[in-house]
Amino acid sequence: MTPEEIELLSELTIIIPTYNRPLELERAIEYWRDMPVTVHILDGTPKPSFEIGTIVSGLVNLTYHSLPTKAHQKFMENYALRVNEGMSLIKTKFA
Repeated sequence: MTPEEIELLSELTIIIPTYNRPLELERAIEYWRDMPVTVHILDGTPKPSFEIGTIVSGLVNLTYHSLPTKAHQKFMENYALRVNEGMSLIKTKFA
């Protein structure tokens, strides 16, 4: 990667809303973990798939957030909640 590409990617935040897809989530983490982007994973699964916070020690660009669907909540309500939460986490120029 050129220095220009690294600089441009460092201005990018990726928001990944997910629900009960641990294998696909691991694949996404593997893909983004060495990129100079900020990634926020917003999981609606009732039981967290990972420890909340930074996923891989030493990499502050991958953060796992657990926002489980509550008993009275419809799935799409929780999805909208996770997307709104993701929007509030964006601190970079691009998302």
